Amino acid sequence: TLFCLQVGLSLSPLSNNFLFRKIGHSPFPKLFRRGLNVALSTDDPLLFHMSDDALLEEYSVARATFDLSMTDVSEIARNSILQSGFEEDLKKQWLGADYRRGVTFCDETLTHVPLIRAKFRAEHLAIEHMLVHLMAAGKGAAVLNEMKVQFSHARDAHRQVLWDNFDEVPSFPEQGQL
Repeated sequence: TLFCLQVGLSLSPLSNNFLFRKIGHSPFPKLFRRGLNVALSTDDPLLFHMSDDALLEEYSVARATFDLSMTDVSEIARNSILQSGFEEDLKKQWLGADYRRGVTFCDETLTHVPLIRAKFRAEHLAIEHMLVHLMAAGKGAAVLNEMKVQFSHARDAHRQVLWDNFDEVPSFPEQGQL
């Protein structure tokens, strides 16, 4: 899949808005939030952009339209550099000397992508790879069922920690759903 292989996808929401898909229906935010390696790009800047800096315009519109945080924008910019054909020296300058070891080794002082975000992405990708291998070995259903059981135990334990730390549990609308 595109996710497991981390195939780079470069999208131009502003251009797409004019050509075939309105920006409100762009797949970009969904692809990004699911962890695909997406970046923003320009397409025919003389036709579809209103400013002298078409790429900055793509980022600004995407940030406002898709409610992206600065961490999101930084991650998208990092993805762009990873996808680019820039020389190795430039990539090291912008991402850090060890960037080839994986996103958790990019220098967060250069990329402005917090380590916790990079770890979240890397851990979910690693889990997906493990699940694919287990499914291919015919163990997928059993593993997924055991994961459900373990998730339930963890959720029950988290809930119990909360209950144990209240002298008196306050009332709230969702209480009957716990």
